[in-house]
Amino acid sequence: NLSKVLSHRIQRSSINIILGYAKEERRFKNSNYKKFVPKSNLLTNKEFWIYLVTRNKKALRFAPDEFKSDREIILAAVRRHHAKFSLKYAADELKSDREIILTAVKSCGILLKYAASESKLDREVVLEACKKNGYALVYAADELKSDHGIVLQAVQECGHALQYAADEFKYDREIVLCCVKQDAYSLVHAADELKS
Repeated sequence: NLSKVLSHRIQRSSINIILGYAKEERRFKNSNYKKFVPKSNLLTNKEFWIYLVTRNKKALRFAPDEFKSDREIILAAVRRHHAKFSLKYAADELKSDREIILTAVKSCGILLKYAASESKLDREVVLEACKKNGYALVYAADELKSDHGIVLQAVQECGHALQYAADEFKYDREIVLCCVKQDAYSLVHAADELKS
C-alpha cells in the first residue's frame, strides 16, 4: 500500500509540475512575447526552459544567458522548430557546434546565416543547407561557392542562387541549364555568351 501511495504522490507531483509549466507558457503567450520573465522558481529551472523552447519558438530570446549556452536546451529547440530563433539567440560557442548547425540547416537552409565561420566552411553543412534552400549559398565560405557539387545543389533548389556562386559557374553550361530548368528568369545571372 505504501508503494501505491508513493506512486500516486509522484504522479500528482509530476502533473502539478507540468500544469505549472503550462500556466507559465500561457502567461508567456499572453505577454505578446515582450519582456517576459517567468516566476522566480522557474527562471533558473532547466527543465522548464526545455519545456518552453520546445513548445514556443520565441522562448529562447527570454531565457537567462546560462540557458542560451546550454547545448541540451539549444538542441531541443533546434530539433523542435525551424531553429531561426533558436540559433539567433544561442550563445556564440554553440553556433559552431556541428550537430546543432546540421540539425538547423536540415530544417531551414537559410539558417546557415547564423552559423559560425568554421561551419560555413564545412562542406556537408553547406550542402545540407543548399539542399533545403539554394539561397543559403550566399552565406557559404567563398571556397565553397567554387565547389561544383554545392553550386549544382543550390541552383537545382533555386536557380537564382547562381548569383552567389563563383563567377566561373556563370559560364558553366551544365550549371546554367540547371538554373533555367528550375526558373527561367534565373538566366539573368548567367554569362552573356550563354544567354543567346
